[in-house]
Amino acid sequence: MAQEITHRPFNPHSDSLAVINNLKLSPEDLVEMVGKGYHSVPTYIATSVSLSHDTYVIEAVNKGIVGVFGIRYLSPLEAVPWLLCGSVGIQDYSYRFLKGSKEIVDNWSLNYNLEQEVWEGHKAALKWLKWLGFEDQHNDHTLDGSIIYRTLRKEASICATQ
Repeated sequence: MAQEITHRPFNPHSDSLAVINNLKLSPEDLVEMVGKGYHSVPTYIATSVSLSHDTYVIEAVNKGIVGVFGIRYLSPLEAVPWLLCGSVGIQDYSYRFLKGSKEIVDNWSLNYNLEQEVWEGHKAALKWLKWLGFEDQHNDHTLDGSIIYRTLRKEASICATQ
């Protein structure tokens, strides 16, 4: 039987402490966190949420918040989506998660070019972004000299029609 999962907008009044204090990041997210210069999970999550313009929590029945994702607008046409999942894993909820996140990300891509840098070892994140329609830009690079990141991009629908 499939587990129940929902996506809903992040509520800064009721979700902040639950997300920041209780979300146990996946090992892959922890590697990216350190590679981006953060050494505290609460600080990393709080910074991600505070820089976002649109944030959602992923809740599982009987497990609470198992992930959080959002988008940061960089310019009138550029934005960066992000996702942090708990070590419990989204895999128990894969179909519902994929369907719900695709609807939200497709909506964001109506007006924004979306781009994300992902650690090359974060196979689940790379697979998710490719499933959402992101394309590998083939410009691997490092942020700290040791962790290789891949850039994936999804062009805005509105830009493609102009």
